[in-house]
Amino acid sequence: MVPQAVPGGVDHGGTDPGGTKLHSVGWVPGQPEHESDAEVTDLDPPRKFAFNAVEQGQIFRSEFILTPEGSATRVDRIFSMPKPPGFVGVVFPLIRAMIIKPGVRRGMNMLKANLESNAA
Repeated sequence: MVPQAVPGGVDHGGTDPGGTKLHSVGWVPGQPEHESDAEVTDLDPPRKFAFNAVEQGQIFRSEFILTPEGSATRVDRIFSMPKPPGFVGVVFPLIRAMIIKPGVRRGMNMLKANLESNAA
């Protein structure tokens, strides 16, 4: 997903994340043009960036931890989401392993490639 500024969002110009909003459009299973709004919840440059997205009344949290490693930077993503109710909750470990984890890995690889191409 590609974040974009949201009209009416707040640009703090510093590390105070309160109220900063993002809008993204990207692929999720079954929705190639999925739109999502998120709010930055933690910003500690150059170490940490986190945001919450709300989907169908549920909060999905993404946190990026950046750690220097020599001349490179390690980026870890922590993704938290509620367990789906009912039957989907029962088969959710399979969905996570077969769809969500590969999608997150693909997104992290795209982020890496983008950052490395802009650094060159």
